[in-house]
Amino acid sequence: MLSKINVLDIVRDHFLTLRKYQSDRWSAEDFILFVGVPLAVAVAMLYFGLVVSKAAVDVLFTGLSIFAGLLFNLLVMAHGIIRSTVDAPRYEDEKRLLRELYSNISYSILIAIVMLGVLLIRYVTAEPRVLYAISFATYFLIGNFLLTLLMILKRIHVVLRQEFEPDLTGRTLR
Repeated sequence: MLSKINVLDIVRDHFLTLRKYQSDRWSAEDFILFVGVPLAVAVAMLYFGLVVSKAAVDVLFTGLSIFAGLLFNLLVMAHGIIRSTVDAPRYEDEKRLLRELYSNISYSILIAIVMLGVLLIRYVTAEPRVLYAISFATYFLIGNFLLTLLMILKRIHVVLRQEFEPDLTGRTLR
């Protein structure tokens, strides 16, 4: 029964995209950027006593709801592009990029959903220890979400640019 909501594959697939493209080895730099930086920001925010206010919850909840909807649409668009590549003579690099893009979009949707749950808990609690834990999770997840959105933007840009630019042989990559 729980297999229907098990999201560990989404998390695993996303973190598998944090590799050096040429060597396919783990990228410490990517891990530091996508995990270490949001972690450091979250710790710094709490160090300075900044807890998430109810006004911030309202703004974040609205923004994340909109982003989740847009990301679902982007996921469908990416699915359409991927399906068109199944029979097309695409290069393996393009197929890998599309698979990774799909994983990153799915992960972003998951983070948005988790954050909505965290923000709901923040909205109904006033317990100081819970507020600090919720604030830490919010800062960390927002940082991770924003960085992942930047990665998605870059990958969408590359995918769409490849649709319009010819490769070195003069063919368009389709």
